[in-house]
Amino acid sequence: MEEQESKSINLVLAIYLPEKSGYSSNMILSNGLLKISDSNIELSIYFDKESLTIPEHISLINDWSKYNLDSRIIVCEGEYSGQPINIDLSSSARIKLSNSSSFHPEFNHVTKLGYDKIKLISDNFNELPKNTAYLHLNPNGFHFIKHFYNLISIKTGNLVDLSKRKNSKFKIKNGYFIPQFYLRLIDGSEKRAATIIKKPMIGLFLNKNILYEDVERYEDVILGICSFFHQVKYSFPIKEHIYFDHIEATYTAENLELETQPIHMLQLGVNFRFTEFLEKVKIDLIWENYKILKKAINLYVQARFLTETTEFLVRYNILEILASYIYKSLKENIKAEIIFPFTGDLDTIKKKFAECLNIFLNILPNDHHSQFEKTWQYFKDDVLESKKITLTEKLELLLDQCDIDIKKLPISVNKIVRLRNDITHGSVDSKSLVDITKYNNVLYQLNGLVILRFMGLRSKLYTFETKENIL
Repeated sequence: MEEQESKSINLVLAIYLPEKSGYSSNMILSNGLLKISDSNIELSIYFDKESLTIPEHISLINDWSKYNLDSRIIVCEGEYSGQPINIDLSSSARIKLSNSSSFHPEFNHVTKLGYDKIKLISDNFNELPKNTAYLHLNPNGFHFIKHFYNLISIKTGNLVDLSKRKNSKFKIKNGYFIPQFYLRLIDGSEKRAATIIKKPMIGLFLNKNILYEDVERYEDVILGICSFFHQVKYSFPIKEHIYFDHIEATYTAENLELETQPIHMLQLGVNFRFTEFLEKVKIDLIWENYKILKKAINLYVQARFLTETTEFLVRYNILEILASYIYKSLKENIKAEIIFPFTGDLDTIKKKFAECLNIFLNILPNDHHSQFEKTWQYFKDDVLESKKITLTEKLELLLDQCDIDIKKLPISVNKIVRLRNDITHGSVDSKSLVDITKYNNVLYQLNGLVILRFMGLRSKLYTFETKENIL
């Protein structure tokens, strides 16, 4: 088992108690020890005999959640690697609270608090490059980071280096990111041999000042691309954000098992390496759609581990989510351009729709006419409230927008919707359950193909023959 990297930080803490809480003092000074490892974040608080009596300490433990004392912990002194440090628990969830007696001559009791995450804040004393983030991946990240390196390492003197491939720097909005290994040396002084651990991480380098909310968006975009291609859940348990004048390092405790990676992109008609994939995806398009993509990709990866019936519903839900997103976006665009200038009766409005359709058809290539006319009809009916779009029509609209020819599908969209309705209403027959694997295989491909289109790429599967394939 790989040795975990850990940090121990000595702290002096002040805990502010609410007024009228019944304690002899509204502020308690105590020593603390913060321990951070890959799977555990623990803050131990040592209460001496003068700050609290034993009965008060017992009451304090009982009142901890009542008064939300986690939010009332202030770091008075803290130091790590020779630099002052502060902690931020504002986004942390406490997952453990325990109390024990101490045999230390100066302390009565020790309270131990476990958190899911914690943020360490320090000044940028070493003047590290501003607007940079080092995002450490969970163990699954090793599988794709290793592809950015050659097989043989290069040793120069007492230094160990890894020979990196040339194409390992990829553009992102306002900067670029680099998948890389962080090398950690484990050296036992009693042993002649030392061990070097390769920790997977991504370096993010931006050319403008960023806020924390912006960094989260960059993380979602990068994780979405990686998780979709490898169909594996990736996360950043350690995130070091270097801002203009300070550094914020967020640690998240995780216990994730290593997942195997299926060669699934070939099933989507995509045959190239991950490095090529990173170069081909349209980052601006992913940036624009990152919220809906994050939701769809998380479900896409999760569906692999579900029972067949549940997998079907999740994969159908992915299409429904993306279809609603496309439908809403296109409808809003049409309303913004057409419905507000209209006056007069219903016949006048219909006439205007027909005039606008002809104008658009005149500036569109002929091979797009059929698809656009169908799309236009859906929205005309919706705006005029003469017809409500059905689930089948909404999914067909999504597939049309993604250049997927529904006539080429092994199973019709109508049958997919019908099976979904039968399962949801509890009226599915045994024959349909026997065929559900076939349905899941088709939905698996459709999920992947639609997500590809949201990333600006298109496969060769089920596409219109008149369209030029991008991949």
